[in-house]
Amino acid sequence: MIVYVARHGETDWNREGRYQGRRESRLTATGRAQAAALARALEGVSAGRVVSSPLARCAETAEPHQL
Repeated sequence: MIVYVARHGETDWNREGRYQGRRESRLTATGRAQAAALARALEGVSAGRVVSSPLARCAETAEPHQL
């Protein structure tokens, strides 16, 4: 079994060096571009399962249209 691990894309709080924890913060334009780049990098990889935190920044990074 192969497991791929990825972090969510950039948020405003990441860029500012702020701690987010379980607080919601949305992806920035850069974060959405990072998620799209991840999807391109994994193109052709067959994933049996995608697991994500329910936080918006994580779920958006793992969206089916991204991956």
